[in-house]
Amino acid sequence: MKSKYLSKIKKRLVISTLTMICILAQLGSSVVMAASNKDLVTIINEVGTETVVVIEEDELKTTVTVTGGSSGKSIDTTDSAYKSPGLNLTTHTTTKKDKKSTYSADGRYYYGGYTGTPYVTTKYLSEQHPQLKKDLEDMFGAKNLIFEDKTYGYNTTLWDVLGNPKSPVYKAVKDESMRLKLGEIGVKNKLQKQPDFASSHLVPLFTYYGIINTKDGLLDYTHNTNDYLTRQQAALMLGRFHHPESYMMDSLNGSSKSDGLYNAYVDHYSGQMMLRPGGENGLTQEELEAPITKLEMLYMILQSYFPSDVLAAQASKKTCIDIFNDITKSNVITDSWVKKNNLLDQHGNLVDANLSVRKELEQKRVNITDGIVEAAYDLGILKPDGKGNANLFKPLTKSQALRMLAETAFVVAEGRSVIYK
Repeated sequence: MKSKYLSKIKKRLVISTLTMICILAQLGSSVVMAASNKDLVTIINEVGTETVVVIEEDELKTTVTVTGGSSGKSIDTTDSAYKSPGLNLTTHTTTKKDKKSTYSADGRYYYGGYTGTPYVTTKYLSEQHPQLKKDLEDMFGAKNLIFEDKTYGYNTTLWDVLGNPKSPVYKAVKDESMRLKLGEIGVKNKLQKQPDFASSHLVPLFTYYGIINTKDGLLDYTHNTNDYLTRQQAALMLGRFHHPESYMMDSLNGSSKSDGLYNAYVDHYSGQMMLRPGGENGLTQEELEAPITKLEMLYMILQSYFPSDVLAAQASKKTCIDIFNDITKSNVITDSWVKKNNLLDQHGNLVDANLSVRKELEQKRVNITDGIVEAAYDLGILKPDGKGNANLFKPLTKSQALRMLAETAFVVAEGRSVIYK
């Protein structure tokens, strides 16, 4: 009985707020030590005179109970900053035991299946834009945005939602009036200036799911026509659209988080890139930070998620010459072109695949035997512009990338793919 009683005491401690601040100061908290007397008084007035520390089995969770403040309600500060004028207090979730392949009690973290490392979930990412979260959840309902089931848990991706034909989100982006409402939500939340740009309806959704406009600043978005997507950003955007962070990072055993996640995503897609890292002619850091072309983005998408459709396109007699006005026979890779550029060794094999791709991009050549362009067209991911052109070698804007990725999900929802029928 005594042991059980002590166990409960250990899980719930009530101490004065002033004592908690003193403890933080003793521990060397730079935030508390930098606070002025006015800041500390404001905290005590707003938070209250008592702090309740709740210790759960799998994590350490601090809850501030307001007893003397003006708001009269509790504030949960677990892994979030309680903001007061001039002062931010932050507490962090700490893993207490092995919880691999499970979620934290609040659903904001997933513990990786390989390493047990805590990764933020979609639920966490959606909370980074509180007003946007409220607006979208008022519009669609929280359960239609983040599925809380055994398959997805709190890690629902935009690919999951837009790829579901029964989803109200999918139906909304297919309806003109609903697209405008989504665009207006984007304007309200200062994500864009107009509700009717080509990608205005997608910006709020891509932001809610933590793909763009995240606090790490790796993929901030504007509607500027010169706001091009770099190769490393392309890998990041594609990965975030299709998979939760834990899938990418933990499968690579937490590969290089210190670089801001770029390298982990580039590593994941390196085998599906046209121009790949490594080797004498491999991608350089400068090129990773340079704009990606539409052809390269299509290659990465289709090789990663629609390989069977690529194979089907390879078997078709129709080629991109028959589809797009800006692709003619002069743009096609031929045996004579390969020999002219010294791309073959004495045995007739490619000297270096990266060297071949470099020549292809520089000279605006298309390999009609690889099926990429044809498959992209057949699936509806690549569409002719007003002049009937493909614009394969132009840099890709972030706006175009959002629409391209959304279309990959529509392919699934509408059963257009060989794989996802």
